[in-house]
Amino acid sequence: MREIHEVAGHRASAKRTLKPPTNGQADTLDATAEKSQQGLGVFERYLSLWVALCIAAGVALGQLVPAVPNTLGEWEVAQVNLPIAVLIWAMIYPMMGEVDFQSVLGVRRHPKGITVTLVVNWLIRPFTMFGFAWLFLQGLMVHVARALATLSDEPLHVGLNRL
Repeated sequence: MREIHEVAGHRASAKRTLKPPTNGQADTLDATAEKSQQGLGVFERYLSLWVALCIAAGVALGQLVPAVPNTLGEWEVAQVNLPIAVLIWAMIYPMMGEVDFQSVLGVRRHPKGITVTLVVNWLIRPFTMFGFAWLFLQGLMVHVARALATLSDEPLHVGLNRL
């Protein structure tokens, strides 16, 4: 009978129990954690902060100089906003550069991963998102609209038409 013993991610044959790491193993784990933190640059370490600052700067720019978002909004080709398209491409391109296209060809030999991905993305997620949208819009928003209409002493359809 083969049983697996896991300690700090290493496998060895023994009983399947988790033991607390010894001092040597704890030092190794701490060193690994420090190394992963040191491997992050300033940009990666504070990514959430940079995103928040960029959002704030964009909102401030739009409020201070309203011509900027209006001008950028007019740059369209076939109803596609060019600045948005360029920025999305700039986000996606580095990830596409890391794709190992030789391993993509190996999907035919191991179709389980792509099958799970396709089923989740094309069968499960759309219906789940529809369910959430229906629940939110029908279940919650109708009750909120009715409550607002009751408070304002107006019929429901009049209050909804104003929104």
